[in-house]
Amino acid sequence: PVITGSTASLTAINEDGTATGSQVSSLLSGITFSDATDAVSGGSSANTWAGVVITGYSYDSSKGDWYYSSNNSTWTAFGASLTETSARTLKTTDYVKFVPASNWNGAAPTLTVAFVDSSATVSTWASVTDANTRGGTTAYSSGTVVISHTVTAVNDAPVASGSSTLTAITEDTSNPTGSTVN
Repeated sequence: PVITGSTASLTAINEDGTATGSQVSSLLSGITFSDATDAVSGGSSANTWAGVVITGYSYDSSKGDWYYSSNNSTWTAFGASLTETSARTLKTTDYVKFVPASNWNGAAPTLTVAFVDSSATVSTWASVTDANTRGGTTAYSSGTVVISHTVTAVNDAPVASGSSTLTAITEDTSNPTGSTVN
């Protein structure tokens, strides 16, 4: 399979906001998939787009984690880095989202994905897959797409800490001495 396009991004969310899931097919709808080479007149048909294989993700718990779901209701954290030789698959009907760590904001760790055609069986979060060999006659596209996400900073309310005691004064005292509050 061949893909045209190289980037996609989730809609930004505010720091400490609620992350919502995006279906893989919708998230990557701006990327063109083609398996026309397999279409042979009087012979085989081109394969369809079945899913993605995640070939790159650097897990960093201080920033948060990516999650996947097959139903946009029950979510499971990726929880580990992924590479071409230890990749995982998702179907086009699965969902992904990034859940930031508390009070974290900035650019989320990106996901790098290759497309998978229907000549392969694609399962939600299938066992570790070696997707190092892609293109040609494989079910994996040689091209990849980088999926990004941004968590926007919000102005957190200040929090007072410590304590202070002001000097007591007698009621009805006019012009009492004051204390400076810093």
